[in-house]
Amino acid sequence: MYPYSKAFALLQEIKHLGVFEDGQSYLDKFRNLVTSIGNSLGFARLLRSASISYCSDNIEFLPELELEDEKGFKEMAELADLTEITKESAG
Repeated sequence: MYPYSKAFALLQEIKHLGVFEDGQSYLDKFRNLVTSIGNSLGFARLLRSASISYCSDNIEFLPELELEDEKGFKEMAELADLTEITKESAG
């Protein structure tokens, strides 16, 4: 389906585009760019997985707080003596 002759012809067309000052072709530059993007995404995923693992391992050390007299935002705004507009928007 994709013979070597087509690949060779594509390579020749890319060579006709020219090269950069450092001797790399456009295809080499594009390959480096895609590799850098892939490595950055992999690193971000690694950090995310590590932080989730760290948090899930250490959540057991947090105490469970039981708040019996839990107040809503409206009551807390009234107790804090906030402005009328804030109290009105809290309700």
